[in-house]
Amino acid sequence: MKPVVFTMMIAAAAFACRDDGGVIAGNTVTVAVENGASHNGQIDTVKLVIERGDDGNHVIASLPYGGGNFTVNLPASVNDSLLKPMEYLPAGITTSNRGVKGEFAFLYACKSGQLVGQIYHGTEPGDGNNLDGYLFYLNGDVSITGTRTHPYRTANEYRVNGKKGWNMLYITRCTNLTSRAVTTGAPAGAKWYFFKHDDPVARVSDGNE
Repeated sequence: MKPVVFTMMIAAAAFACRDDGGVIAGNTVTVAVENGASHNGQIDTVKLVIERGDDGNHVIASLPYGGGNFTVNLPASVNDSLLKPMEYLPAGITTSNRGVKGEFAFLYACKSGQLVGQIYHGTEPGDGNNLDGYLFYLNGDVSITGTRTHPYRTANEYRVNGKKGWNMLYITRCTNLTSRAVTTGAPAGAKWYFFKHDDPVARVSDGNE
């Protein structure tokens, strides 16, 4: 459900917004993982990471897991070299600013330097309608709206209003995968959860890899 390389970018069209329902306060995010202390044996460190594919990962911040209660201090800006442009938008999707760049940043859950899972804001893993929320950085304001038809789903709906800086992006998938929504603003009932990977992944080092 939470791949190491997040493929829900949807051709770089799904940019987020600062309408985050209070998840982000200034440039900080305060996290309280559900049943966080029960994961103490699995997690010792949390790393905020921008995934760069073949170019490796960029670690923005590293902090103790703290029983699932921790605060992430977000940098005021992210270097443009780490961001992706909006090069393509599917038919039916409109945007206010094609020049904007952005990128996801993920909360890696680590043990002894190895990636063991991810921490996200949404619904509990395994719930019928999956809701995943992730941090996203934008270098400018943008809105993206519309509905895209898909050969394997009824529709992909976009309701996005982005602001320059750190934002939250939420992706909702219904149980039978007939529809998916890309939205902004923290949905009611969203909480922080740990999603465990089946097997530990290669070590995650600080700084540029």
